[in-house]
Amino acid sequence: MHRLAVLAIASSLVPLAADAKCARTELVPKLLTTRDRNLPADGGVLVGYENQVYDQSGPHTTGDPSEAAWVGKSGKGKVALARTSLAPGLSVYKPAGSGAITIENGAGATVGTFTRDPKAAKNTMTAPVAIDVALSVDKNPRWSSRHVNVHLKAAPPAAAAAVIVYSGDTAISFVTLPDTHDALTTFDAFVDGGHCGSVPDGGRPPTKGEKVTFAWVDAFGRLSPKSAPVAAT
Repeated sequence: MHRLAVLAIASSLVPLAADAKCARTELVPKLLTTRDRNLPADGGVLVGYENQVYDQSGPHTTGDPSEAAWVGKSGKGKVALARTSLAPGLSVYKPAGSGAITIENGAGATVGTFTRDPKAAKNTMTAPVAIDVALSVDKNPRWSSRHVNVHLKAAPPAAAAAVIVYSGDTAISFVTLPDTHDALTTFDAFVDGGHCGSVPDGGRPPTKGEKVTFAWVDAFGRLSPKSAPVAAT
């Protein structure tokens, strides 16, 4: 069974003094728009998160770790970045205007340089087709990890960068996809933070019997149609 790695460790700055083997960790924003830097008119910069050891002198986030204090710049002026939350820990930032744009973090370091291109490729992703959703729990002496293994009828489209899981209209989790996923038909749609962490606020696996749907999201934050509902077992 393929287990897709997902960056999901902690939702806030949590000192873990209860166990000396755990370092203090935090979640920080992570740029997911890395393969294609031409931003389409209907898309933007996709931001997820990653876990790191707590850095006292570094920038910190609270709440949704994808809510980045980033700034868009074009020439000598600033460019507004309109944020839309797609799932717990996943956001898209759409810059206004056209032309070249540089995005910097709160410390003034360059996160990425992009071109706002209204002629960039359109979103043509079709809906996922999920065959089944299997829940499981890996139990360890001091913690347990919940998993949501999804079996697809066909691999994700080439443009897909992640998949979002919905309960009704509410996104409950997401996982990123590897750059090469043309043979990927099973993956974990949720992975716990493990021994030393947790998941972002609002993030959770489906419960047994709960019907969930899925949607692809590309590197520009554009969504596919949702799949048909599938009951988790």
